[in-house]
Amino acid sequence: MKKLTKSRCLALFYIVFGIVLIYLSSQIKYMFAVTEGDIGPKAFPTCIGIGIVICGIGKLFSRQTKADKVFMKDKKGYLRLVAMFVLFVAYILGLNYLGYIISTIAFAAVLLKMLSAEQKLAWWKILVFAVVMTLFSYFCFEKLIKVLLPQGKWTRMVIRALR
Repeated sequence: MKKLTKSRCLALFYIVFGIVLIYLSSQIKYMFAVTEGDIGPKAFPTCIGIGIVICGIGKLFSRQTKADKVFMKDKKGYLRLVAMFVLFVAYILGLNYLGYIISTIAFAAVLLKMLSAEQKLAWWKILVFAVVMTLFSYFCFEKLIKVLLPQGKWTRMVIRALR
């Protein structure tokens, strides 16, 4: 059996991500009647999903080099991957209660600390990066392109209490 290298793992991720994107694209509801000959809102994300799956298949069957490293060398690597998945799920749930700003700062800080475990980055550097990145993305979405980000139930409750 072939080893699960970083390249193969990434290829499998592309394939799964593309399939999920195609499925989610099929669930898009039309907000208005589509005229005859109009491709509708499902076409673009479906094409992107198909492209990602094709790239994943191509990467999966491409020739592996000796430079490819084994994806998970030991149990510690798998535990770290599971911890990142749990962190991501907590972030998604946190968006509902804490809102975008607080959840994203916490998620980015903890994820950066996990990813930089070997480099021993200082917490203050991680927090500065997490805050700047979060506020920049908040400004871009909320102010520039007018996309509302989750405020969070608890955050909304605290804001109302302070008024």
